[in-house]
Amino acid sequence: MNCTVKMQVEKKIPDGYKLTEAGMIPEDWEIRKIGDIAEVIRGASPRPKGDKRFYGGNIPRLMVEDVTRDGKYVTPSIDSLTEAGAKLSRPCDKGTLTLVCSGTVGVPSILAIDACIHDGFLALSKVNKSISIDYLYHFFTTQQDKFNNSATHGGIFTNLTTDGVREFLLALPRNKNEQTAIASFLSDIDTSITVLEQLITKKKDIKIATMQQLLTGRNRLPQFAKHSDGTLKDYKSSKLGLIPEDWQAVTLGYVTQKIVGGGTPSRANPNYWGNDIPWVTVKDFATFISTSAQEFITRNGLANSSSNLIPRGTLIISTRMALGKAVIYDVDVAINQDLKAIFTNEYTTALFLFYWFEHNTRKFEELGSGSTVKGLALNDLKGLDFLLMSIDEQMAITTILSDMDAELTVLEQKLSKIRDIKQGMMQQLLTGRIRLPLEQQP
Repeated sequence: MNCTVKMQVEKKIPDGYKLTEAGMIPEDWEIRKIGDIAEVIRGASPRPKGDKRFYGGNIPRLMVEDVTRDGKYVTPSIDSLTEAGAKLSRPCDKGTLTLVCSGTVGVPSILAIDACIHDGFLALSKVNKSISIDYLYHFFTTQQDKFNNSATHGGIFTNLTTDGVREFLLALPRNKNEQTAIASFLSDIDTSITVLEQLITKKKDIKIATMQQLLTGRNRLPQFAKHSDGTLKDYKSSKLGLIPEDWQAVTLGYVTQKIVGGGTPSRANPNYWGNDIPWVTVKDFATFISTSAQEFITRNGLANSSSNLIPRGTLIISTRMALGKAVIYDVDVAINQDLKAIFTNEYTTALFLFYWFEHNTRKFEELGSGSTVKGLALNDLKGLDFLLMSIDEQMAITTILSDMDAELTVLEQKLSKIRDIKQGMMQQLLTGRIRLPLEQQP
């Protein structure tokens, strides 16, 4: 029986590969424990915390917030120590690989400068010269599940121990040039991701600025900025300050036909829950899909609850928790009691109102009331100040903003695809299942 199993296993191992305790790897690769290739040390924090003898000097100290902000190469800037404080901490050289070991454990980074490290970090010191630091960095980015499994869980924080990291198994090419080639390939993908993320951020900033200008009348589109005789339109005083002379300062209630709430069918009756109608809650706003929801109810559930069926294309907003967050569905949906559907009249459109809510997010947060969960009262909602312009100008503005959103969607889809490609390539390259051509290896 054992012989049969052995033969079956051998048949599954391709030529040029071998089976190890860390899985299948190329024959010219090896398995090493982290503790065998580097000294794993933990950071330290001078006590008492905040003592001016130790804190506020010129020696930077790595904090978790630095890693969250910077990514791979980190320049600590949030905290600093004096020389006396540094002697009680853990100084590390530029190029040292660090791992977050408290809270969200396992996040790797590389010091861009000499710095001390907080006791919420582990560092790999005295790394064997045959090992690429960049290769180690990419390896650790794939180990999140193992980090969480090996960490101790107690109290407030999850803690990753030095002994646990020392026992981690690393699969790697014996040839450092191949390690470097793999790391460079993955770093190039990281660069593409960073460039795309920066472009998306820039496009979002441009959209915000555009909304600020067009929805307040500070800038007018050329076709609406002049009278028929070619003279520029003026501004007038209003309760909202200076506004274009052909705009009106009204309330949200003035441009709405009706506002409809929702409800929740009884959970005790299974006949109320099924696959008939998407039932939308605030949770769906975070994972918005314009044709679906996380839960569905039956028509029987709709008929026997205070929920309402909202026609597709209607603006739906949250009046509890994520105040003022707005969505528009492409299908009919039911809503729960934390949401309101706003039916517009002839003075505005759902899409224009969508961008108006997006632009005024901060105002809605200020209107929230309640000690634990903020809520927005219906009368307060109807009484919100609203700048009314012609339907033609509204449509021109929404066309511009919709085009911006479409461009952002394409970029975000591209970013998601590149991230998926990177994830797949990391798993293949760091296990040797895919080998880079020799000409790509330095």
